[in-house]
Amino acid sequence: MAELAGPRVYSCCHCWNHVCLHDDVISKAFHGRNGRAFLSSHAMNITTGAKEDRQFMTGLHTVTDIHCRGCREVLGWKYERAYEESQKYKEGKFIFEKDKIVQKNREMAELVGPRVYSCRHCRNHVCLLDDIISKAFQGRNGHAFLSYHAMNVTTGAKEDRQLMTGLHMITNIHCRDCQEVLGWKYERAYEESQKYKEGRFIFEQAKIMQENW
Repeated sequence: MAELAGPRVYSCCHCWNHVCLHDDVISKAFHGRNGRAFLSSHAMNITTGAKEDRQFMTGLHTVTDIHCRGCREVLGWKYERAYEESQKYKEGKFIFEKDKIVQKNREMAELVGPRVYSCRHCRNHVCLLDDIISKAFQGRNGHAFLSYHAMNVTTGAKEDRQLMTGLHMITNIHCRDCQEVLGWKYERAYEESQKYKEGRFIFEQAKIMQENW
């Protein structure tokens, strides 16, 4: 069994076996059998059970329960197949029940710390406060924020859009969990004075909320 280096790790609550890296957690807005759950891109020191089809709130999925390799406790499940196209992003990823895992080091920070913005619809973490460049932008529905980075989002097709500051090539950004459109990403600015926006993200203030401030 592997021993994960550093403090940013989750462990089985029964035997303290390391099962998940803190940095691999994609979202803390999921629900398990017994309450809140985390979606993770990877797992370790676990075994899987038999595949079965299971009906969730988001549709039918093929899953396998995941067991701690140390004590055999069921910690959650792995998504083997999602039958609905909007849920395909879950395939190959893992659900850990919050009440089945613990922080190995109590000094470990939250996934992105307390200064985070979340999708207003599903509470998925999407942006760090420290990554906000400006709050003086305008979106489709009012005030918007310009951010260096985004997390837990997907992008749509590229399109040219005429904005108040000129023509830009952009892609809409969607919450990875609920698919809500949160804003857009600047792919290209055609005017030299607007080049600083390229690769940056707009979040509509009406679509995000402060989490744990």
